Amino acid sequence: MAEPPSAAWAARMDWRSGTLVAAAPGAPRVEWRPPPRPGVLSRRPLRFFEGLDGGFRLIRFAPALTVGLSAIVFTLWTLLIGVVISGLAWAGTGFLSEVFSDPDAAAGFSIVAQFGAFALSISSLSLVHLLTGVGAVAARAAFDSRRMTLRAGWLALRGVRLRLVLVTGLLGLAHLLALAVLLLPALVVAGLGQSTASLVLTGLGLLGWCAFTLYFALRTAFVGCTVAHERRTIRQAFVRSWRLTGSGFWRTLGQLLLGWYLSNQLVSIIITPLVVIAYVLTILAVIIGISSGTGGTVMLLSALAVVAVVVGALTIAATAVLFAYLAGLVSVVFFDRLMRAEGYDLVLLRQAEAEA
Repeated sequence: MAEPPSAAWAARMDWRSGTLVAAAPGAPRVEWRPPPRPGVLSRRPLRFFEGLDGGFRLIRFAPALTVGLSAIVFTLWTLLIGVVISGLAWAGTGFLSEVFSDPDAAAGFSIVAQFGAFALSISSLSLVHLLTGVGAVAARAAFDSRRMTLRAGWLALRGVRLRLVLVTGLLGLAHLLALAVLLLPALVVAGLGQSTASLVLTGLGLLGWCAFTLYFALRTAFVGCTVAHERRTIRQAFVRSWRLTGSGFWRTLGQLLLGWYLSNQLVSIIITPLVVIAYVLTILAVIIGISSGTGGTVMLLSALAVVAVVVGALTIAATAVLFAYLAGLVSVVFFDRLMRAEGYDLVLLRQAEAEA
């Protein structure tokens, strides 16, 4: 007697006994679902120039979080540097008076001041690590096109803010210590009265410091991202960044260097006309003040103060945009390395499908 069709479909043949037995339940049928909605950043390994564009995408996606926080950080940094320099100048008034009374001493002091300004500008790049923590939060939200405000981004860093500040301080201190060590031979030779040899050693020390800064900054570029995204300790973040930048070293170096150069050029193109306009207004104020005699002195000083404030505000704004882009670029390259080295794009796709 034949089995009913419905029973036959739900049965299988047991070849040992030659009879039909109940079949094991199969996997549940998966219903069709639309693919995840594309994000601001693609959930796949990025091409070389797509990574460069990722920094600009993050700025357009979350301007308050990226540029806003960068502007706050650099405003506080500028005020801190101004207070420190003013305090040193006030405390060393007598020393500075003696230095500037001697032409040779004044020339040497100007060289030292230029070196100090250069070292300070390079060391300020360590602030990027503080901003890359924010950039990592913004980049992770950009994969899902989730808008991230400044307040939401700040709350997302709860528990790792102090670590980001410590990482920034440690890296800045490492650059300054490397500079001191590399310039120590030049200082020793200068103390012995060998000025020519001291200048040669100073130049070699600065070249060595630039090479060290480039290499060390690249190998530690992902420390802030690792602390913010993976919630690792400072030591684990350094080890993790060193390992990630070891593979794909030249690609990462090319993306970060080219991004830094292009962003500098773009910012200079934007800010140069504004600074020129400010200086033209300064010259006009000087001319008007001179032609007006004593009554124009107050107007001249007021105009100079306004121009100084405007130029300072433009500088801070340009620096904030530049460092916001650099932080976004580092964050995008960080996720690109995770995708290429560890298949993180599959994790992003699975999470997007689960949330759909």
